[in-house]
Amino acid sequence: MVAASLGADRYANLPGRLTRLLAVIIDGLLFGRLVAGSRAGNEPGLAGLLLLILIVVQVILLGRDGQTIGKKLFAVRIVDVDTRQHAGFFKTVVLAASSTPSSA
Repeated sequence: MVAASLGADRYANLPGRLTRLLAVIIDGLLFGRLVAGSRAGNEPGLAGLLLLILIVVQVILLGRDGQTIGKKLFAVRIVDVDTRQHAGFFKTVVLAASSTPSSA
């Protein structure tokens, strides 16, 4: 009985699906806009540079805080589910990369 109640508490106060979805949509819109700009021919070099900068910023934010720009806007953070603490750079970046849909 105690284990069941601990399991329920493990997921208490986590952001809902809609909140997480909105954060991913914001991140996707940022990337999508820059990718579209780099393919449109309007200053493709500048758009490519901005895309590279965005990728670097997102990776730094993920590694440092467990958040991307979209996640920061909605107060979503990647944490270790057991400790509720920042999961660390490698684990956070791997989790974020594995949960990002590819555009294959």
